[in-house]
Amino acid sequence: MNTMILICAAWDEETKYLKVDQDKIKILHLGIGYLEAALNLEKYLLNLRLEKPQINYLKEISCIYFLGTAGLMSDTDIDWDFPVFSVSQSLISLPNSILHRAYVPKPYAEYHLSIDKNLELEKALSISSLEITMSRDLSREICSAYNSSLVLENMELYGVAKVAHRFGLSIKAILGVTNITGMQAHEQWSSQHQVVSKLLCETLTKSLAKL
Repeated sequence: MNTMILICAAWDEETKYLKVDQDKIKILHLGIGYLEAALNLEKYLLNLRLEKPQINYLKEISCIYFLGTAGLMSDTDIDWDFPVFSVSQSLISLPNSILHRAYVPKPYAEYHLSIDKNLELEKALSISSLEITMSRDLSREICSAYNSSLVLENMELYGVAKVAHRFGLSIKAILGVTNITGMQAHEQWSSQHQVVSKLLCETLTKSLAKL
């Protein structure tokens, strides 16, 4: 059976530099935020089942790759000429719980992602929320709560990881840092996202060429 790789991203700007075999790879643009990303990925997978009811359609998908830009939450020195990382774990961001202003009755799942062995990238923890963190102090509180030296903020990955886990699909994620979380986050992202998106696409293209 021929298998297919799904490449997911929030929007087309993050995948436009990809050079891939369109017969073996499907690119999905899932929208902004983990809720929209989860709903649109699930919708795609369920529609695929309707189109192919006579076969185990999930066996046709060998892996999901997620490409996305991210903000650097931790006070870690990184190589800004190549700020690209593999994600080993995806969590949901709960700043009010961390600051003891709220609580959740049942902990949210933590998802461990597969690592692309064709890429020698530093591993990072990713957290997702429906908003961008604009406080360095809050960023440091979050990093301390997760006890990680390299924490990235991406709005979509948690939703994609959740759906992949539900459907029993392997997921790998590559994030490129465009900004430091804080008051200047949007301005930094606006000036860097084209350059970083190109680095992400070039990195994934090289990996896929080895398959």
